[in-house]
Amino acid sequence: MKLRLHVGPHRTGTTYVQCAALANREALAGAGLLFLNSPAQSVAVPRALVALESDRALAAFDKLVEKARAEVRGADRANAMLYSSEVFFEADPKQRPQYEAAYARFLDGLARRGYEVEIVFVERDLEDLLTSNALLQTSLGNLRYVSVSPTTFMEYVETFAWLKSLYFASRPVLHLDFKALTAAGDLFANFLRLSSGIELANPSPIDPAIDARNSLTDRQVARGLVMAPLVNWLELFGSVPRFELFNAAQPVKPPVSEALLEEVVAGVPMLRDCLRATARSAIETFVKRHAGAAAD
Repeated sequence: MKLRLHVGPHRTGTTYVQCAALANREALAGAGLLFLNSPAQSVAVPRALVALESDRALAAFDKLVEKARAEVRGADRANAMLYSSEVFFEADPKQRPQYEAAYARFLDGLARRGYEVEIVFVERDLEDLLTSNALLQTSLGNLRYVSVSPTTFMEYVETFAWLKSLYFASRPVLHLDFKALTAAGDLFANFLRLSSGIELANPSPIDPAIDARNSLTDRQVARGLVMAPLVNWLELFGSVPRFELFNAAQPVKPPVSEALLEEVVAGVPMLRDCLRATARSAIETFVKRHAGAAAD
């Protein structure tokens, strides 16, 4: 059976695709595609791989398949499967050989189970991707990218380039253009059409709050900036994930006045420009470094 592994990367509409696919599982199964994620942002498989535990990744995958076949009406009519997680891009570059070996064992295990694996990769302009990722991290109180130094961006680019190369070399790749997914119409509908040739007549919508959490308004970024000290303290000493602090049913409110928050909001466009300039510098440095290495 054909198995499409949608590996992301981050900031290419993955959350939207996952949530929309889960909301339309039965319709997708009827169209020949069994969506495996449950919940939508199911991460057990890539988390196990990141931990270099290929057997645990395969066991987690097997459970998803078993659960999907039991839960989804019409699952037996599907002739292809889809699993989606951007966490495949969170491997540790310090463990590069170990991860590559674990990933190879994972693919071998899928092949032994009779799956014909195809990688689904969504290509986004790297400068846009880096800037979007930096803004998202900032909106969650992570200020690692808020610096004139391109070091953190460089680390991201190096890891991204390594993993993209690995995934492209491992199996056939369905290479989608992010611009094509977002140019016109619904991103999920475009993803289905381009990745699987599926057109759903009346897809079920997702909760608007899900998509809003992944947007990057000036106010969301400003909120992360002013809350960063509190968020990092709570996450470190209170064992509270920062995502929950911002997106729980009753998220933590910024510990500043509304007037001060609005002043920070007004400065976010300048921050966006600065982050983009640093991202561009990191990409240029990466290209020069690797061009020099190739020449040597």
